[in-house]
Amino acid sequence: MKWGTISMWAVAGCAMAGPATLREQVERLVPEQVAAAVRAQTGAPQGVAPDWAGTLAARRAALLERFDEAAARAWLGEVRQRLLAPEAFGVAHVAVVRRTHGNLAQPANWAAVRELNLKGLTNEIAVLTGLRGEPSVRPLYQPPPETFAGEMGLHWDARRLIFTERAPGRPSRVKELTLADGRAVELPLIPDPDVDNYAGCYLPDDSLIFLSTATFIGVPCVRGSSWIAHLYRWWPASGTIRRLTFDQEHNWHPTVLDDGRVLYLRWEYSDIPHYAARLLFTMNPDGTGQRAFYGSNSYWPNGVFFPCQMPGDPLRVAGIVSGHHGVPRMGELVVFDPGRGRFEADGAVARAGSPNRAVKPVILDNLVDASWPKFLDPTPMTRDAFLVAAQPGPNALWGLYYADLHGNLLLLHEDPQWAVLEPVPLVPRARPPQFPDSVAASKKTGLAKIVDVYSGP
Repeated sequence: MKWGTISMWAVAGCAMAGPATLREQVERLVPEQVAAAVRAQTGAPQGVAPDWAGTLAARRAALLERFDEAAARAWLGEVRQRLLAPEAFGVAHVAVVRRTHGNLAQPANWAAVRELNLKGLTNEIAVLTGLRGEPSVRPLYQPPPETFAGEMGLHWDARRLIFTERAPGRPSRVKELTLADGRAVELPLIPDPDVDNYAGCYLPDDSLIFLSTATFIGVPCVRGSSWIAHLYRWWPASGTIRRLTFDQEHNWHPTVLDDGRVLYLRWEYSDIPHYAARLLFTMNPDGTGQRAFYGSNSYWPNGVFFPCQMPGDPLRVAGIVSGHHGVPRMGELVVFDPGRGRFEADGAVARAGSPNRAVKPVILDNLVDASWPKFLDPTPMTRDAFLVAAQPGPNALWGLYYADLHGNLLLLHEDPQWAVLEPVPLVPRARPPQFPDSVAASKKTGLAKIVDVYSGP
């Protein structure tokens, strides 16, 4: 791909920002890292610096010596066009969740949606346009006050999405939202008034995996007050619902991999080390073949929230590395490659969006409280670049950012009233292969295979 003439786009978020914020954005972006990211996107040799990189560096140095707002906006606009290649970032519409900054509605790392603090919560599902230029946002679905709406999952045809809604005094429910008219309908999952259903995920055959507290199990260390959710599957045509996991503790974040398997986060309450026992697992959509994907027998990472597969690579996955106690769900954005290893940091490729790309397996309960920048809700766009919600520092707003494995972190959109979370590009996706159902649901007995691990090669 060749870059033509670069026009100077307005930088969204900068219109409301003062000179200090603009300067921070310029300081955060290093031209050598920008050039490395562009070379990775275009397939150019990494050792060859493009002609524009030197000019970009000289302009940045002049800006930092004598700061000028107009020149800073122009410089950031050029960086934006360089990094957001139209092949990957030329999406017309991106669904986002907007929440007031005072309550981000993130559950504790041992809890779930039903434990959310809904007091004063204001949020909405919205659509962002103009990603590569000057974004604008329009509301799509606004729940009643103090009602949570989030955990969006896009259908394969990009015409509808599912999300979780929870109102005060009512259980969590999964709703389906038609994007054309903003109409939301509750899905007929487990209807009991003392059961929460949430975190739905479309499967390739249009059945649904979701989390439910129909287990009636509680987390031991909080005396059972946190209701544990496991994975269930719902077939819309028949209304059949089948439980898929039977674990001691929570499951979180089911998502479908390109090969049709389901990736999810599983917590094991293993005595004192339970603060570190959240493992990435995979299974077949019928619940068979459950096995560790990353982190077995490891004290790091404590948990990898919002796991997602990187495009164009069957092994690479990313997620938010966070602690047990401490900040909820947010943390460092890390890419893993189990082909390199599955123990602690052996398979960690790098931290994204941070000048410190190295990943160290620190053994600590409140793992990321002092780590910046912090991230939520990553959406991989290329093999090494993301749309992601981020807070660069303790005094910054939560906004929508571009982040990559080369250390770049570029503000795309922020709002003084709203935190911008859960970016979901509204583009159709190819359906992964469908696994045949191997469960004989009519039988009351099963077969268990016992293998002697000491025999054989």
